[in-house]
Amino acid sequence: MSLDTADIATIRDIVLEALDVIVTPRFDEHDKRFDVLEKDMAEVKTDVHTLKQDVNVLKVDVGVLKVDVGVLKDDVRVLKDDMREVKSNLYDLEGKIQAVEDDIKELYGMVGKLSKSDRKLDRLSRQIEQVQRHVVLVARATGVVLA
Repeated sequence: MSLDTADIATIRDIVLEALDVIVTPRFDEHDKRFDVLEKDMAEVKTDVHTLKQDVNVLKVDVGVLKVDVGVLKDDVRVLKDDMREVKSNLYDLEGKIQAVEDDIKELYGMVGKLSKSDRKLDRLSRQIEQVQRHVVLVARATGVVLA
């Protein structure tokens, strides 16, 4: 069997029509799917780029926070040293306060002794006045002149 040019043209037309009916719509579907995938890939690339920028910003923030934490640690060390110094000063003050309290007790003891001495002086002063009056009375009675 031999095919003439008309038969070949008919077969060619049938094949082209089959391609148009069966293959071309499938290619179109695949093209649409590829378009959707390409769009999705573009969105993913944009999202990845945005995430990379966010990560870089977060890295900077973490760096700043690390510096801040370092500063805070130093501040805490300084505060601890200050607290130790304050505590030491408080112990020193307690000792000084105790010494002042002891001095005050000693002063109260001295005031008590002075008060007791003042009472003795008052009593002696009254006794001297009585003796002077008695001497004056005796001198008058005996006729002695006191100078």
